[in-house]
Amino acid sequence: MKKIIIGIHGLGNKPAKLLQERWWRKSISEGFRKCHIPIKTLPFELVYWADIIHSKSLKQWIKDPENPLYIEEPYHPGKKQLTAAPVNMRSKIYKYIESQLDKIFLNEDMTLNFAGVTDKIIHRYFGDLELYYAEDPATREAICQRLRDQLQRYKGYDIMLIAHSMGSIIGYDVLTRLSGELKISTFVTIGSPLGLPVITSRMFDTIKSRQAGVGLVAPESIEHKWYNLSDEDDHVALDHTLADDYAKNSRGIGAIDILVHNDYEISGKRNPHKSYGYLRTPELIGIIRDFLADADVPFISKTYHSIRNFIQSGFDLIKKKR
Repeated sequence: MKKIIIGIHGLGNKPAKLLQERWWRKSISEGFRKCHIPIKTLPFELVYWADIIHSKSLKQWIKDPENPLYIEEPYHPGKKQLTAAPVNMRSKIYKYIESQLDKIFLNEDMTLNFAGVTDKIIHRYFGDLELYYAEDPATREAICQRLRDQLQRYKGYDIMLIAHSMGSIIGYDVLTRLSGELKISTFVTIGSPLGLPVITSRMFDTIKSRQAGVGLVAPESIEHKWYNLSDEDDHVALDHTLADDYAKNSRGIGAIDILVHNDYEISGKRNPHKSYGYLRTPELIGIIRDFLADADVPFISKTYHSIRNFIQSGFDLIKKKR
């Protein structure tokens, strides 16, 4: 079956589509190169929606940092070899904080405590999201339609959807709506705020308005895997575990939470939420490699078994000659 990787970007204004798509490609290619994994072709396309909210895109030729169209964080190659994220005491502390977030902000019926406070948080930090959830659904529908059109265009393909930041909210929204119409193989969320109480409450309200008695669950349209990648310093993905927020779908597929190290840095300043850093992590490169290899088992495992079988056949041949 033919394969396609579809990406959808996250919050904020972006460079023009062609440049943004090129930078996503370069980030993934950099990851393959640094992981010493050869790749012939990368069947990738980006769903671009920044122009629905922002009338002018960011410009690469603008050098004045005070200009609102200045690209503050362009694609920039990592300085060193890629490393997998270690599990340490800070990770355990974050998990404890995550476990308390829902208790503080969510009631048992998934309504929000401190609704006024959470609305201010959305206004301050998630301006695009405020428009997305506005009473007038026109903006939201226009954004979702971009992704729907792209998924429909590749109906019959094996699809991987990589969704960054707010793109994961759009991805979840569309995949939930399309459950009876279209299937994808793999959903990958990177730097996702889907676990934040302010988001889960909104998601629950949306789903409840469509179908009573249904809670937060992995979309039925996901047939193979849902991977959720986050850096422990990424404050947009403050709740790093989605497996405890979204139940498994009827196929038994739920979020697989993976901590990674996002190495994006520009002018000495690190941004652990940046898409380019996530796209070149060894963990995501492994997921893409397995998807493109059409592997039923992980590539490393498959390679191990192939080598073992080769060695075993050699021993068998020696025994026969004896």
